[in-house]
Amino acid sequence: MKKVPVCLMTYERPEYFEESIQKFLKTDLSLMKEFTIFDDCSKTPEKLKQLDEYEAKGFNIVRAQRWGGTKYIFIDMLRHCFKEQTDNDAFVLIQDDIVYNSQWLNKFVEIYPKVPKLAILTCWDRRRYGKQFEAEDWTFRNPQNAKNCRMGGACWLVTKEFGLKVLEANEHFLRSCGYDSAFQKRAFNLGFNNATTIPSYVEHVGRISIAHIGRHRGTAHNAWNFKGSSYINEQGQEIYYE
Repeated sequence: MKKVPVCLMTYERPEYFEESIQKFLKTDLSLMKEFTIFDDCSKTPEKLKQLDEYEAKGFNIVRAQRWGGTKYIFIDMLRHCFKEQTDNDAFVLIQDDIVYNSQWLNKFVEIYPKVPKLAILTCWDRRRYGKQFEAEDWTFRNPQNAKNCRMGGACWLVTKEFGLKVLEANEHFLRSCGYDSAFQKRAFNLGFNNATTIPSYVEHVGRISIAHIGRHRGTAHNAWNFKGSSYINEQGQEIYYE
């Protein structure tokens, strides 16, 4: 199996970043080709210090010059992984508030070649749709079956074929396509498929998203494949998945 680059999207909230990256580094990353941290123009002294410390440790950090939101960071990742590194077939985007199963990246790389004309491969989002959908290892996540399979932007594998199509589009297209499900709908309209892994291999804790700083979401949910994993809830308690 080919290795893929992984890009971590982050903006402010240093406590989320620290918790997420430590869990990330403990998972099986044998199929990771490169790791790059994309910061969406953080400005607080605490976060800037944190980024400087990780950069001093040898981490590759790309810092946006102006705040642009998640969809513009996504575009920067596409340029980095497909324009600057032309030998990549796909890359993985993650946000900084995820609980990881040890095999999450291996499953992504194993599944994505199986999906015809793939744009985006996501993980199941139990935060938005709790019931498990019956499938062996993946199912389409296109507009026709969106009620059976929903996913936000916490963890995506994006193919080069789709990524280059997006980069060729004009600025009006990029500004109007939004993010998360809006981007996936636009991908389908361009003739691509979206799919999701069944079951999920990451869990989006979704306490405060990058796109909605200041708007509190619900806490993490139990998932069927995270026995022994844990997360910190809003009360500061460590909760273990059973």
